[in-house]
Amino acid sequence: MELKYHEGDLEREIAFPLKKDVEELWKENLLRVDGSWRIWEEDSLLPIMQIGELPLRNCISYRNGPNCDCLLSCFDANKKLVFIEHNGKIVFRAIIRLTKGSFVAADERKTIEFVDVTAKSKSRENKAEELVLFLERYHQSGLNEQEIQKAVNLTVMLVREKAEKLGARLVLSRRYKNVLENKNYVLTNFYIYISASKNGSQYLDSLGGEASVSASGSYTCNTFLLEAEERREESL
Repeated sequence: MELKYHEGDLEREIAFPLKKDVEELWKENLLRVDGSWRIWEEDSLLPIMQIGELPLRNCISYRNGPNCDCLLSCFDANKKLVFIEHNGKIVFRAIIRLTKGSFVAADERKTIEFVDVTAKSKSRENKAEELVLFLERYHQSGLNEQEIQKAVNLTVMLVREKAEKLGARLVLSRRYKNVLENKNYVLTNFYIYISASKNGSQYLDSLGGEASVSASGSYTCNTFLLEAEERREESL
């Protein structure tokens, strides 16, 4: 844990100022149990190194995955895993990333504007960077359609709880659209910050695959699922 959460690493990775209490809340791992379903946040080295094999083999397998050189980046301070165990077997996992985001490109945020005294200030707030909890696409094994929906909804409930604790905006991979029961999430264009990684290259499940060192420390725009603004304001 001293290696993963080395002092100052989290802020350096996401280039965003964080209060000490937010850092501590991020480090805390949530765990919830629902009958035969067990879901938890994981940040230990060994489980993270096995994500290319659990719950099924994929391209970041430590054995011979074509993107295995990216595997260690999952141990960066701003990344965690969500695992789901069903009937005693790990059947589902997804990566969560603490990062930052914005509704507009970086060059647009740098523009200087005259103040419009007739406009509400809220209309300009969307230009600011904000803390984001990003849930990447899921990987599952052995679940039927109904069980996948159950696992997805458990995951989104857990990460939404985490996002609320952190005061972060929850952003979901668009892969969740057709299986998520909660219809308050809508497809939205949004800029996500690709954090710096101590590993150099990193694998981005929902952002086009492998990212090189040159891509780190930059924004990428894509279509994600975001909670409808009026619903989010009610929860805050």
